[in-house]
Amino acid sequence: MKPTIRDQYQTLEKIGSGGMGEVYKAKDLKLNRIVALKILRPDHTSDPHRGRRFMQEAQAASALNHPNIITIHDILSDDGSEIMVMEMVVGRTLTDIIPRGGLRVPQIINYSAQIADALAAAHGAGIIHRDLKPANIMVTDRGLVKLLDFGLAKLAPAASLDGDPDATNLAPLTIQGAIVGTLCYMSPEQARGIAVDARSDIFSFGAVLYEMATGMRAFAGANSISMLFSVLRDEPRRVLEITPEVPPILSDVIHRCLNKDPDARFQTMAELRDGFLRLRQQSESGNLYASSALLETVVAPAVKPTTPPSSKSWIFALAGVAAFGLAIGAWFFTRPKPAEPAPIAQAPTPVVRPAEPANKPSPAPVQAKEPVARLVPIPDGTPVSLELQTEIPISAETGLALVFHVAADVKIGGETVIAKGAIAAGELYAKQKKRFIVARGTKISIQLNTVRSHDGAKLKLRADPRNIESPGLKSKTIAVAKGAIAVGYTTGSQAVRLKQSATASPK
Repeated sequence: MKPTIRDQYQTLEKIGSGGMGEVYKAKDLKLNRIVALKILRPDHTSDPHRGRRFMQEAQAASALNHPNIITIHDILSDDGSEIMVMEMVVGRTLTDIIPRGGLRVPQIINYSAQIADALAAAHGAGIIHRDLKPANIMVTDRGLVKLLDFGLAKLAPAASLDGDPDATNLAPLTIQGAIVGTLCYMSPEQARGIAVDARSDIFSFGAVLYEMATGMRAFAGANSISMLFSVLRDEPRRVLEITPEVPPILSDVIHRCLNKDPDARFQTMAELRDGFLRLRQQSESGNLYASSALLETVVAPAVKPTTPPSSKSWIFALAGVAAFGLAIGAWFFTRPKPAEPAPIAQAPTPVVRPAEPANKPSPAPVQAKEPVARLVPIPDGTPVSLELQTEIPISAETGLALVFHVAADVKIGGETVIAKGAIAAGELYAKQKKRFIVARGTKISIQLNTVRSHDGAKLKLRADPRNIESPGLKSKTIAVAKGAIAVGYTTGSQAVRLKQSATASPK
């Protein structure tokens, strides 16, 4: 690599490489700033058509001015090489950040809101990413998300169908002229090599959400062919089966994004962005798990529309929930089309605005104060009624993960500290360490671990010694049926943080 390009960019070090080319850290000598240079591979630049497409894609991406999209400063040619000059982003990709078991829920919601906002901006400008994946999403040390490589998947090289799907994170698996993108994150329509629209990015967004929530890929395979079949045919495991701590509404959103029918997904990223912004507000206020109505919301399967969707025709069917009880979950799925929100990177608009001037004097308005947080102690041994959300088969082994929903609000001094519908996690338990086979007709021993409180924190929980059983159940394969009731008790000295809105009396 030349030490200096066009007497302006001094290359400092190579920071990445992949199927498309190489990326270098460089110094802009004219503006005295650090930038990144992406240089297209020579075998691509030798093809005039490829070089022209590279430039067109770079120009399209450079037209996007958004805090969550990497900025392209310049596009140039030097000695036959096509070069993009981009902002230098210091951080880690989601591939490096996501741990085994997935990210914490507040992180998922925060990152998702930023990703959705960036994609909504891109789609509004007529740009489809086509290669959204954790390796193309970078997060800085301050938590700012940056989307990389817009449109570059169109230029990805051909790959052998029986090759290793995990050979490198920087060389996406593609089939030239037919399939572009990375197989395990692409939509079914993209995998078929047919024309795609913005809803293809929504499917890929769902695949990224799934990995953030569970630490696992939604679709996998031993090679490219099996991975392709998985995308086209398989349904991913339910998020709540893998990570019970994820709020049900977030799980519902992920699985709707991953619907194989584009018409059954969310229709625009703007819808997802607005919903995640609301969920982020709920998460920051500690109320994400507090609403019983939110957790009881039932999302019916979307019906493929017979006419082009309007701004309201995509709405989820919500079963069994009164209109006044939908809370934030209902807002996410049934809201009218909102006004364009402020960019994520900007400070939030104050809740309290000056009163409009009146024709005659009126009493001074009551000013809202910041919520007052206080700790409510939960006595040791407070009972919590739980409803089993997963079946326990007769052949179950020790350690089988169990998911429960709180069957009734838990109140202390008249105030709800654990809401109905909150998630509790446990596991099948046996005193012996050997493989545990449940004997038909016997009581099942369980171990309870945690339950989500009103403020989203995990409270320690222990199981009732009477164990759990399904009265009258006669099955050759199931020991305890879904819906069976168990009882847990809070353990030790714990507390829940409740927020109260205080108002000042007019003088």
